[in-house]
Amino acid sequence: MNKLLLCTDLSAESKRAFSYARALAKKGSAEVTLLAVVEDLQPTSITFEFGIAPIDAAGIMEQAVKRAGEELIKIKDGEFTGISARTAVVEGYRPVAREITEYAREHGFHAIILATHGRTGIAHALLGSVAEQVVRGAPCPVFVIPAAEETPEQLTGNLILLSDLSDEALKLLPYGKALAPHFQENGGQFTILHIVEDVIAGTFDFSIGVGAEQIWGEQQEKLTAKLNRLITERLSSERVLTAILRQERTVAEDICHYAKSHHGGLLVMGTHGRTGFNRLVVGSVAEQVVRLSRCPVLVVPVEGGE
Repeated sequence: MNKLLLCTDLSAESKRAFSYARALAKKGSAEVTLLAVVEDLQPTSITFEFGIAPIDAAGIMEQAVKRAGEELIKIKDGEFTGISARTAVVEGYRPVAREITEYAREHGFHAIILATHGRTGIAHALLGSVAEQVVRGAPCPVFVIPAAEETPEQLTGNLILLSDLSDEALKLLPYGKALAPHFQENGGQFTILHIVEDVIAGTFDFSIGVGAEQIWGEQQEKLTAKLNRLITERLSSERVLTAILRQERTVAEDICHYAKSHHGGLLVMGTHGRTGFNRLVVGSVAEQVVRLSRCPVLVVPVEGGE
């Protein structure tokens, strides 16, 4: 990933992603493009008691783009010294997330980096965050940095890769393999996490005692063996751990709880997605994790072809 798109709206929250972008760029000798989308929020006229006064919307947009460009140059020169970096400003006549994903697609970026912004309550339910919408439509992997947390300059903590043992999940392994050494050199571990969803775990009646727990133990052993074979065949590494958990909350909540309790530095997961009505009601697991996670999340589009 040597062509990174770092998105900012120039707010303090969005700047939380800068240190992570610097860390990724330094590790991979990557070029960073700082992108700002200037939203077209101006009306074309204002109605007064005695008539209508036109507004120079084009002039307002031109000035806003100029100011954003100047601010981006200051950021580039001040925060990305020693890193290959450039700036870009887009006039946003479409939703911000759409402008970001289309810019990434048109210019062939390898990854998008952005911080979360917290809409809550009804606004979030109706619109979602820009980060979630970018995850939904991105043509490339997306690093989502939680704005509420301080982000270190180094890739620290543990790297946790989510696998459901599907063919799509195999596409995550090259990302884990590439990123793991950077976390391991800072004392972190690389763990592949598999959560047995309640649809499967619910087939065991755990209330009947030792017998049911024994069945669950055997299930864990089988799943661990599958993961270990996967590690041997695909990663050729003895420095990969495995964790098999039984679902206790929602899958997204279990993922985030595990990351929090195991010093998660980065979660890596795919965009397995519900579509249509189901997605509108509950969203994808990836989007829910982006909303809840206290550590950075790398979401990789894995649906469809390679």
